[in-house]
Amino acid sequence: MLIAIALSIFPLIGGQFEEALVFLIPVAFHVFMNYWRKAKGKKRNNRKLLILRVFLLSKTSAFTFTRLVKYWKHFGSYFTVADPSFYKIFWRKKFNHRFPIFIIILFLLFTQLTWTTDLETTGILFGVVVFLLIVGAFIYVPFSTKRMGDKFISSEAHLNKRLAKLDANPIRYDNTFKEFPIMCYDNTWKIGVNTLVHEASVIMMDLRGFSEKNKGCEFEIDFILDHVPVQRILFVCKPEALALVKKTIMERWEMLAETSPNHKVTTPQASLFVAEKENNKELQSIMDLLLKGAEAK
Repeated sequence: MLIAIALSIFPLIGGQFEEALVFLIPVAFHVFMNYWRKAKGKKRNNRKLLILRVFLLSKTSAFTFTRLVKYWKHFGSYFTVADPSFYKIFWRKKFNHRFPIFIIILFLLFTQLTWTTDLETTGILFGVVVFLLIVGAFIYVPFSTKRMGDKFISSEAHLNKRLAKLDANPIRYDNTFKEFPIMCYDNTWKIGVNTLVHEASVIMMDLRGFSEKNKGCEFEIDFILDHVPVQRILFVCKPEALALVKKTIMERWEMLAETSPNHKVTTPQASLFVAEKENNKELQSIMDLLLKGAEAK
């Protein structure tokens, strides 16, 4: 849409309204489709996935946030409590998507401006375009940093306000569901986990990287077993951590709170997927288990 608007400016300036109309018609259509998309999006079943995981593991983050969520976004939104390894991937993905659009717009403006100019003027305008590209790249960094800061949760009310905005407009322009990463302060991360656990349709407890030396997810395991039916939880681990993960789950199961929805379950069946190769076949299996969990009562 931005490209079409940019292309319509010059015919309008020159009084060539018919040529401008060629570009403005797609803009009007895009605006209409945007309103239609928002209206339809509210009625779609948003299967909300909460991803809890071992932090600061770039390799596992890459599998989850470049491959798994690529497919999940067609079924629902995903939540996660973000860490630096997540934002390293998230920022790169956003930059690779947005900056080329900026380049295309500048290029189209350049071609319009230099259509009838002499060589000297063209050279000057080319220098201006290069300058704007460099400035744009430098502006994008603080802009992204500010956007990242906006994702910090200051209170439960702040988080609920953001969740309400997601419910009001859950669909992106490409008709997929929006992601919902949050960053928390030391005094709000438990509030964040508590709220998202109750908001999610299904939870993926990613324990790849879980070990005797790295048991950072024990609180989360405790919490989800105390608050979420076990059939809506998928545990994922590596083969070398399988015994430890099973032991940890069993220990936590023995200490369930009396208010837990799992407290009276006599024959619990937890879903535990062992990721060995992290290939497309395993990715499909994880997706199937998550979708099954999202439909569980």
